[in-house]
Amino acid sequence: ESGDGNSGALLPVVQAFSHKSAKVRVKAVQTAIDELAKDAEGNEQRQQLMASLALQAVEDESSEVAAKALRQEALFKCKQVQPTSAATTLQTLLTRLLNDLMAKGSDIKGLFSSVFLEDPRVRVLLAPAIQSCAWIYGRADCDAAVRGKLDVLLLPLMLLALVGLDTDAPKETTAELRTAVLAFCAVSEQKLLKGAASSKAELSSASAKAADVGAAKCLCSLVLGVPATESEAKSGDATETALGPAFLLGGAASQVAAAVVLAEALPRVVSGIPDKGKEKAEDLVLQSSEACQRLAWHLSLAPPGAANSVALVGSLWKATLSALAALSSTASTGSGRRKSGGRAAAASQSPGSGPLG
Repeated sequence: ESGDGNSGALLPVVQAFSHKSAKVRVKAVQTAIDELAKDAEGNEQRQQLMASLALQAVEDESSEVAAKALRQEALFKCKQVQPTSAATTLQTLLTRLLNDLMAKGSDIKGLFSSVFLEDPRVRVLLAPAIQSCAWIYGRADCDAAVRGKLDVLLLPLMLLALVGLDTDAPKETTAELRTAVLAFCAVSEQKLLKGAASSKAELSSASAKAADVGAAKCLCSLVLGVPATESEAKSGDATETALGPAFLLGGAASQVAAAVVLAEALPRVVSGIPDKGKEKAEDLVLQSSEACQRLAWHLSLAPPGAANSVALVGSLWKATLSALAALSSTASTGSGRRKSGGRAAAASQSPGSGPLG
């Protein structure tokens, strides 16, 4: 009898999640969250169902319903929702939200706005989705594989957010986004993000100042459109299986943002490499040169209305040439470095350097 009573009480809640009214579905999400807050003793099966229904609601066709579910910290931290399943659900949501967006604009502010602010559904859901990722990442039972998955997914988008939030984008429309981005930066294990988590100055500059060789290589990969974590880039495990920039959340806009951060980080990182590691420094400069030129070529081929100004990567090209000049000067003073100096000099002679002037 008790079981039948529970089933009878449960049925209206389950049906409410598929009601045609968005307001009813919003109430259903709240009912499920309230249920999760109750004592789980003797109700584990019921709570598991409530958690599952609420998690599915993040992909509801109504932005109001989806946002309601995404903003429930209790949902993403409850034991009934496994980090793996939550991360997969959020990855699907983020990919669907951003996959068809075309980055537009001739400057960082324009690119940032075209990704984060122009589409109404994206504007409502992106910030709470990032916050939900932070809640999952910060859980004690979130293993390294899930954290790595979230880092690969979000790092390009986080860099675009950091660079874009440094512009004069309207604070009233970016306040929730800033909070969510900094929350993810605070829990992430990526140096590029942790550096910005507690910054009182420009977020992108704080990210650049935190970069080391591994982080710089990671940025090179992102400029190329290849998703990677810092450890993957440093070890050489990042591969071009991404089929171009469309795989990155934020697409070309995220590539440009990575180029902006790399431009600020590269001179300091290269100069900090000891003399005995000059070959490593030259490899990094060569990677930066290739990434910069390939992105410029990609932007030059973009359709009208898209981000198609090669000037967007001008700062990285200047930083690469500056680092190259410093290395060439060092090489010319060392008797055993002539071959290395020749390798580095090749970076400035690539046919792709033309468009950047």
